[in-house]
Amino acid sequence: MFQFSDDLPAKATWMRRGLWSRFTPDVEVVFRRLDDAELLRYGRWAALAAILVMLVYGVLDVFMLELALLPSFLWVRFLFVVIPLTFVKKS
Repeated sequence: MFQFSDDLPAKATWMRRGLWSRFTPDVEVVFRRLDDAELLRYGRWAALAAILVMLVYGVLDVFMLELALLPSFLWVRFLFVVIPLTFVKKS
């Protein structure tokens, strides 16, 4: 893994330029890989939370809607929300 040292020119450039500086290419690759992994992890948790919320809404629909309307509500909710959320990228 890449580690900064005090004599590294990239660190000196970053200290001088602040937010407008750029990473060196090797640091940028490591940063993007770690950032993508973290974003994927948070995305999976968010998708799971959304699926659980939609399942709870489905249960509430069973108790609150008329039987004639229930299949269409459940069909739309699960077809357009729950099923697409189950295909969140896994790699």
